[in-house]
Amino acid sequence: MRTLEQERALFAWERVNSVCKDHPNDAKDVAMNIRKMPTMVLTNGLGQTLAFLLQKDEGRRSGPEYIVYDMIAEWVVDKRKLYAGPRADLMNQLIQGDRYLYRQAQEETWAMLAWLKKFADAYIGAGEGLEEKGSDVGGGRPHGGEGRS
Repeated sequence: MRTLEQERALFAWERVNSVCKDHPNDAKDVAMNIRKMPTMVLTNGLGQTLAFLLQKDEGRRSGPEYIVYDMIAEWVVDKRKLYAGPRADLMNQLIQGDRYLYRQAQEETWAMLAWLKKFADAYIGAGEGLEEKGSDVGGGRPHGGEGRS
């Protein structure tokens, strides 16, 4: 059985690897958006940050901003099961839901973004997929300690 932190790491590793393989043309823009997310969530809150990503995507549901939105929504809705229903309904649930649940979703998002940012910095910036570096989470490239950033 994995710890919650291991689950976050695995999820982030799989999503960054997927971006490298499935969206190579958008990978650098995805990484740029991931890097901005922790500050945006801290400054504006989770709801406004996700609304910003959706607004920048302009309804395409395929651009780099939507890829980041979908990663966060998948973690909060599908993996952590903080909200029921489809990921597309996350904004509505954040707006109408309980403030304690909103705060929990925000905390989970911060924790997930720490892993996403580390993996995006380590692998997308170099244009490499994770699998080429090895099968362990973190690959074969050293990139500092495992503390929170």
